[in-house]
Amino acid sequence: MKIILALVLLIVSIFAQEEPKQELWDVRNIWMKVYLNNKNYNTIINNITVTERKLANKNNPLSVLEDLQQKLNLYKSKLSFYKKDSNFDVILRPYKYTLGDITIYDFLFKESLNDVEKLLYKFSRLKKDFYLAKAKLNDHYLQEKKKKSKTLQSTKEDLEYFIEYSDNVEKVHHDLIDTKEEVVTKYQEYKVEVFTQHLMTLAILFMLYLLYRFICAIVNYLSFRSKEPENYKSYRKILSTLFVSFMMIFLAIRYIDDLAYMLTFLGVVAAALTLAAREIIMSIAGGIYLFFSHMIRVGDRIMVQYGNRHTIGDVVDVTMFQIKLHEVEDYNSIKDVKSLGRTVYIPNSYLFTNVFYNYSLKNHGLIKDLIELEFKPESDFDKIEKIIHSILDDMGMDHGITFTLNALKTGIIAQISYQTNYKEASKNRGKITIRLYKEFSNYDDIEIKQAK
Repeated sequence: MKIILALVLLIVSIFAQEEPKQELWDVRNIWMKVYLNNKNYNTIINNITVTERKLANKNNPLSVLEDLQQKLNLYKSKLSFYKKDSNFDVILRPYKYTLGDITIYDFLFKESLNDVEKLLYKFSRLKKDFYLAKAKLNDHYLQEKKKKSKTLQSTKEDLEYFIEYSDNVEKVHHDLIDTKEEVVTKYQEYKVEVFTQHLMTLAILFMLYLLYRFICAIVNYLSFRSKEPENYKSYRKILSTLFVSFMMIFLAIRYIDDLAYMLTFLGVVAAALTLAAREIIMSIAGGIYLFFSHMIRVGDRIMVQYGNRHTIGDVVDVTMFQIKLHEVEDYNSIKDVKSLGRTVYIPNSYLFTNVFYNYSLKNHGLIKDLIELEFKPESDFDKIEKIIHSILDDMGMDHGITFTLNALKTGIIAQISYQTNYKEASKNRGKITIRLYKEFSNYDDIEIKQAK
């Protein structure tokens, strides 16, 4: 029993005196990881150099040379596990911030200040890891010194390297703090010198716009009083051109000292707007193009295509973004005409990607219209043709007549095409149809099946 008790006390005393082993080179610490990598890399390079020098001595026995060659191959294979250019300077490199010129976007959203503060936050944690590694090395050195270990000199060199590099770490930290203060100072200068100028310019442009709208209202009132509202459109175009020209000249003079910056800023804004609002930009460009080209005017009758369909209507209004169209007819085919009377809004960007037709600009607005009448086969077609020619000649319309069988071959279709002004198309179609029906009803040898 006494023997067993003595063994238990011995085991307890052994474990009580033994200190837990701690790993010195903690690879979770970036500084220790990089330093150990660099240290091992240089050690292997030195071993390779020494081994190659020994191999160069041909006086060594063959067995010694073979052992040296195996060691050399082993060192070279270990070298691939370590990075060549890994050192503390690589760790600090991303934390050197270069402050550029302050822009209005930077000033409004504090982009530079946010970047510096993020770097400061990350570097504070990195700096904390550095001093933790340094403290760990210092504790290890004191323990080695107390034990008078053989690795004392190596540990001392490691600690001295960290102590010497402390100045570089502190310098980067102070540089980031100085940069943050410089950013705040530059923001204050920008606010006083530049941003105030931008606000004044914006206020002046807004006042000019109000003045422009006021003058347009006066011109509109005077045109209405003089009962010549059509003159207002011409005056409005002249005023718009003068207003835009004056604004461009004003902006150029206002920012003549910083013209390169203004052009760069406008270029970036234009690129961003082009990507974000391509259709709007194209509609504005189409509005400007219509403003100067007069391809489409209020009162014109046009036809636009969408897919395999067409829409015809009269232009009610043309704005900077869209064309307002009062639909009068929808042609699914030349033989199928239906009156709809809807209002269609067409974006101005349509002009750059599709085809449209303006009836008002061709032959004084003349278009080809068509009436179809289907007769029974036993009808007198010579008489029918004479009646049609007589009525259309009396109305002074250039026309033509063709006769074809219907799909079932049970009747003869007369296709009457004639030229008429687009604004009078519906009215003339009704007049012609009524006169033809009245005239045909007077003859027993003419029988109409249906009409379109």
